[in-house]
Amino acid sequence: AGESLLQPLTVEQPDATMFPLPQQARHLPPFGTEVQGAKATNKFWANWVVEEGRELSIHPMPYVLRYESSTGAPNMKISRAGSDARVVQYGDSETNGADKI
Repeated sequence: AGESLLQPLTVEQPDATMFPLPQQARHLPPFGTEVQGAKATNKFWANWVVEEGRELSIHPMPYVLRYESSTGAPNMKISRAGSDARVVQYGDSETNGADKI
């Protein structure tokens, strides 16, 4: 068996002036979930389970999804721009809904 191609370039600490460590650890606790225990990470929807990212868009291509609850009721907004129109456009209460599809 030969050596692995995956050899580290270095195992030394990076230069602290170029890559300073944060003053305090960044912790984003779960928000709006009833699931107990550890939460899945590295999911396309992970921003939606922390408070800071709750109303940010996520981009599972070719769609753009946004969760909005400013009206009191949860509202999933979905956009899919055509190749000729690279504009994110969400519908409204007049154009969205299962009966409009």
